[in-house]
Amino acid sequence: MNPSGAETSNQALAITGRKLAVDKIMFLWLEQIENLTSLNFTHVSDQLPALSGIATLMRQSQQPGRYLAGLWEDGLLFWLCWATQSFGQPRTLKDTPSWSWASIQGHISFSFIEAYFMKGPWGQAGHENMLLVNAAQVRMKQCVPSNPSLSGKLEVAVLEVNGPVAPVTLHFKQDQDSSQEAFSFSLNRQNSTSSGDTSPEIYYPFQSDITSKDYLRSLDGKPALLLHLLSYEKLEAAYEGPDWMRSYLIVSPVDETETQYERVGILCTDVTGGFLPSKAWIILGEKQKSGHAAVRDELLKIFRKTSSQRSLEII
Repeated sequence: MNPSGAETSNQALAITGRKLAVDKIMFLWLEQIENLTSLNFTHVSDQLPALSGIATLMRQSQQPGRYLAGLWEDGLLFWLCWATQSFGQPRTLKDTPSWSWASIQGHISFSFIEAYFMKGPWGQAGHENMLLVNAAQVRMKQCVPSNPSLSGKLEVAVLEVNGPVAPVTLHFKQDQDSSQEAFSFSLNRQNSTSSGDTSPEIYYPFQSDITSKDYLRSLDGKPALLLHLLSYEKLEAAYEGPDWMRSYLIVSPVDETETQYERVGILCTDVTGGFLPSKAWIILGEKQKSGHAAVRDELLKIFRKTSSQRSLEII
């Protein structure tokens, strides 16, 4: 993706100086990440140093808040909506938090951001016609950058997110029809079953950050949390975009105390308003004989019943 259609993102930053629009900054930065992570670095630790030059240019052009492990403090909720497109390898870096794309080795995409800014040269029609109806609150509770600060590496990085949270169970099982192993979650529906809900358990697919089968098997049956980040609704009937957009993080406890969590993956919509990964959701809809849109709506209904407002520390 080249948002300008002409100059590279480095050139755009250099020539626009301090008047760079916020939405253009987002596109320029996510373009850098998507291109960088497609290069398949031999050492994942080389990813952030490769961005230090462009990070310096961004700070000079717009000052988009603190630079946090490859993400920017301004608009941090958006920046958390990254997903592994392929080849996500287990985390090995101690100076990069799990909530950063730089903590893993794999091709990263920002489908949710691209969907939100999907119209016009910089997405003006997209975010002017989608109404923010719900958003989690996010802040850096602890942040100690490594030297130099624009290397992006963090010696201490605790992210505090306050929003609706529902308990889930992670699953890594072989699909009976396709014989392929699939990673998913099921909602823990104690509250809804006590009120008369006896519908069968559904395994909902999502985009896991790490695709290693050994890692995914280690999470089978483990507890986790589904954390709501952002919700948008269509503002104008004439707008041709999706009716709504949503994003959730799936996080798991670091230890038995369940005081801190690490990111496992993301559940978010694309430009069609359907959850990603699209193919897995379509297959799920066919299995349920109701279509993936109905399954999606049922998930949202159960989430509202089982969720509560919580504050989580993610490291």
